[in-house]
Order: sequence, then C-alpha cells, then structure tokens
Amino acid sequence: MLFTRADFPLVRSDELADEAPFWTHYLAMLHDEQQLMSMLEVDGADWDAMNGRLHDPERWPVLRVALDEGGHYAVYWCNIPGDQGLHIERLSAGRALTLVADLADGCPAGLLEWDDLLDIAVTVPRRSGVLPRLRRFLLLLPLLGAAPENAALVVRKTFPPRNRADRLLLDAAGAIMQDWSRWEFAEGERSELWPAT
Repeated sequence: MLFTRADFPLVRSDELADEAPFWTHYLAMLHDEQQLMSMLEVDGADWDAMNGRLHDPERWPVLRVALDEGGHYAVYWCNIPGDQGLHIERLSAGRALTLVADLADGCPAGLLEWDDLLDIAVTVPRRSGVLPRLRRFLLLLPLLGAAPENAALVVRKTFPPRNRADRLLLDAAGAIMQDWSRWEFAEGERSELWPAT
C-alpha cells in the first residue's frame, strides 16, 4: 500500500490499465459508456466487477504516469462516502504535490495542451514498471483542452497497436477524439489548479 496523503488508502493498481472494463469506467466521462462497452467488448458482469474494485472505500486504486524529468501524475478514485470523484495529482521531482483536477463533474479539465499531452505520452522514462504509450495518453486525456481536427488520425499514427487489446483501445480513442470538438473550454468551466493540503 502507498499513500500520497496520509489519510488516503491508495493502492498502486497500474495493472488495471490492461483490463478493458477499467477503460469503460475511466473514459465514460468523455464518451458514451454503452458504446465504450461495445467497442471494448465488455459485458455487464465485468463492468459491475470493475465498478466494485474502483469504488472500494478501503482500497483506492491509483495509476501512475511517470514523467521523464522525474515525478509522476497519479490518477485515483476518491472513495469518501458522499464525496466521491476522480482525482488527478502531480508529484514533481522535488516531491511537491499538486491536485491538478477533481473530475467529479465528469468533464475534461482543459489543463494540458495537445502537444504537451502527446509529448508526455510518448516520452517514456527508461525505468521499470512504466505504462505503455497509449495507456499513458488515455490516462491523461481528461486533462486535455482543445484538440486539432485531425486528432483521431494523429492518435492512430502515434500509437500503433501491438496486439488486439491495443487495437480495441485505439478504436475507442479515435471515437473520443472525433467527438472532442463538442467540448467547450470556457475559462469559467475548467477545473481549477490548486495546491493539495
């Protein structure tokens, strides 16, 4: 068990990124959940089982996107009864912790530029236990602001699939990017950046 905050029972769960039901939950804020389940071939029983794992009040799953310069982004479910939500934090190389986004409202935060997101995703640190590029991209996708019109094509060219699971995820990513223009990133609607306590 690991903690980014003393009172949060965070459990490192990077292995979830290899399970299709995880992505039907995680990406549901960005795309129709039923369509995601169909594209990723996830049935209701598997969806329910993953829902229980993600919302366990005693074990909060956390996935990490390691950064080349040190530090990482941490994605985790805040499972406090009555105050549940998806949080993304950034831990710098100097160990400074910042809560980047509280995505309880289920919308993109608009905090990363397109080129920055791609750069983080493809710049994989040379150390063990690091998630593959496509999964790094998808985990940070809720932080994206505006995307170019050809975003779906860029994603397909940037993240060539290694196996069938990758191909299914890539199809889902392409569908999400085709829909991205429907998000409006008015300044007052963005999730705010604030220091963690």
